Amino acid sequence: MNMKRLLSLVAGAALVLALPVQAAAETMDASMAPSGMALVGDTLYVADVCHRAVWTVEDGEAVLLTGRTEVTDLSGQPVAGYNDGPFAQAAFSEPWAIVPYDGGFLVSDTGNHVLRYLDLVEEEVCTAAGTGRADFRDGTGEQAAFDSPTGLAVDNQGTVYIADTGNNVIRCMDEDSKVTTYAGGEEGCALGNLETVQFSGPTGLCWADGVLYVSDTGNHRIVAIADGEAVLVAGAELPGEAAYEGGYLNGPAELARFASPQGVAVGADGTVYVADTGNGAVRAIREGYVTTLLSPDPSGTYPISPRSLLCHGNALYMGDVFAKVLVSLPAKVAEPVFYDVKEETWYAQAVRFTAANGLFAGIEEHVFAPDIPMTRAMLITILARLEGVDTTTGSTWYEAGRQWAMENGISDGTNMDNPLTREQLATMLWRYAGEPAASSLSGYADAAGVSDWAAQAMAWCVEQGIIGGTTATTLSPQTQATRAQVATILMRLVESSGRSSYSAGP
Repeated sequence: MNMKRLLSLVAGAALVLALPVQAAAETMDASMAPSGMALVGDTLYVADVCHRAVWTVEDGEAVLLTGRTEVTDLSGQPVAGYNDGPFAQAAFSEPWAIVPYDGGFLVSDTGNHVLRYLDLVEEEVCTAAGTGRADFRDGTGEQAAFDSPTGLAVDNQGTVYIADTGNNVIRCMDEDSKVTTYAGGEEGCALGNLETVQFSGPTGLCWADGVLYVSDTGNHRIVAIADGEAVLVAGAELPGEAAYEGGYLNGPAELARFASPQGVAVGADGTVYVADTGNGAVRAIREGYVTTLLSPDPSGTYPISPRSLLCHGNALYMGDVFAKVLVSLPAKVAEPVFYDVKEETWYAQAVRFTAANGLFAGIEEHVFAPDIPMTRAMLITILARLEGVDTTTGSTWYEAGRQWAMENGISDGTNMDNPLTREQLATMLWRYAGEPAASSLSGYADAAGVSDWAAQAMAWCVEQGIIGGTTATTLSPQTQATRAQVATILMRLVESSGRSSYSAGP
């Protein structure tokens, strides 16, 4: 084991850190690939990217609104087309997003590089903007050009925002169908004002309370634009290969990891919901903290590739384009609550982090016991979980972790019930990291009290910022490591594997 391996676990596409949250989800329809949704009254309007059509859904029943689904290829899938006209004759390529607009609906037809208008009165489809060819040009109506437009959002003044995915920018269109570039330029990951902000393949958009939320898909993050400034909502900047693959990690917003997020929606309480498409999950961002609302069902039905989200009252609608299902679930974020962990304590965030990511939780419901010692069995089980080991097997609750630790040279497997000292903890973490080299330990008055066998391990942990002093001048190597300390140290271990500005107390 080495730090590169750890990095791949927490910054790559590793689902082992996910905390499955059981949500009561109701399947509404199993015949569509819902890439976009809009709700008017009691009727859902659904853009179906697979069947190249737009449907209405009411009382769980889907009815075709427009799109030529009867023209199919040899595999039986509808053939892409581009034809304006009556609903029954109109053809689409990839209808992605749909939003209410001017008494009808606006649809981003991604494969045709245009915006289409659905006139409900005349029951016909026309091109609102775009040439039908991939390009980048501001202008009015069919003089404008897009490259694979996807997400749509409409503000209170009727301005339409378009995720111009292929051009890595956000465009806007006014009531006269005039298209201009709103934010972004060349591909990148910079934040700041509308001229300097950079995106990478943005897709999902949502307008709420004067803020435009953007799923910056290629950068694996969620961005908010308000008052001319683009700021980070959630998503760590990832190094190396992880920057391409994304990751999966709950926790503080700036530390959390996503993999190609697409749909984004905002609840009435300000909670931001994210279709974390690459991870097959629905995530929630509230009060600067990311949790998992819905993770893959054990049966393998859904979510598999969630794309679209729509929040209405206490319900969250999720469209899965691979499983071809539209489901509803309660828009309720469940967070671990421990009555013995106050928010003002130095370890509060770390406890939430470890619990939200399924590393270790309380000793009983709502009781974390931050001050009791961490045992050897507890620690090796946690490290085994980081490696994706199924720790639910074996004759004891820690047996699977014990076997894994012995096989990987992290522990000899003895004295499992004994409390860990801080130097023993450092040694196990050092071994887990691959026994990297470290300078001599200095700077603490009790450095000489570190056992010879633990000296390099403790030095490495201190150098990496994983373990700090119990005071400004003491390491206390022989004292027992508490559960609060271990939670904080584990969070720092994860942080050290990738970039993050987050840190907690001693």
